[in-house]
Amino acid sequence: MFKKLIAALAPIAMGAALNAAEAPPATAECVRQAGSTGCSIRWDFLQQPRAYFQVEYLDDAAMQWRAYGQAYDSVRTSSEPVPAGRLYRVRGCDDATVRRNCLTSTVQWAIARPAPDEIPDYLVDGNGVEMQIVKNAPESVQIAQYNVYRLIQLLDRIPDLSRMPPMTKPGTGSLAVSGPSEDQQILAGIYENYTERRSLAVSARKAGDGRGNR
Repeated sequence: MFKKLIAALAPIAMGAALNAAEAPPATAECVRQAGSTGCSIRWDFLQQPRAYFQVEYLDDAAMQWRAYGQAYDSVRTSSEPVPAGRLYRVRGCDDATVRRNCLTSTVQWAIARPAPDEIPDYLVDGNGVEMQIVKNAPESVQIAQYNVYRLIQLLDRIPDLSRMPPMTKPGTGSLAVSGPSEDQQILAGIYENYTERRSLAVSARKAGDGRGNR
């Protein structure tokens, strides 16, 4: 449907603000609401239960995780759709201030759905390469390309992608039974690019750690 893009990996720098467990024991997904183009964040902390939950988004200016909306207890889905075109995760903790004994979930991308005439001809990645959007393609293809390229722009700016959480795999959780097939295709491209880029960063970090221990 669209070409997979894996840009060259930039030198890895430490980014404490993005530090996360290698394999979070919790998941988050962005579930599309009936009759809406937006999605709400749903989470699963059943493996290691927590009492309070805070939806967080990656601030692409400061490269830090920030709280979005209120903290929740005893629910598993945010009460309203989240802004599109961002990476989200959920922090689960044992206290209402969401600071004590916390775990973070996998990340999920909220699909942006601009009108075709609002989608540009191309986006530019972190290396100055133009990522072309096929403007005579169906709307679904343009939206898919636009979201993958927006993600790549973000990944190119993250100081240390190896310390980001894994991404929720498409076709798991509630999306496996309720997600529109078009959304699944878009998320598949996003997941593939994110996971491959992150895997390269993890391998590079481990190689660097190995050389440092010699």
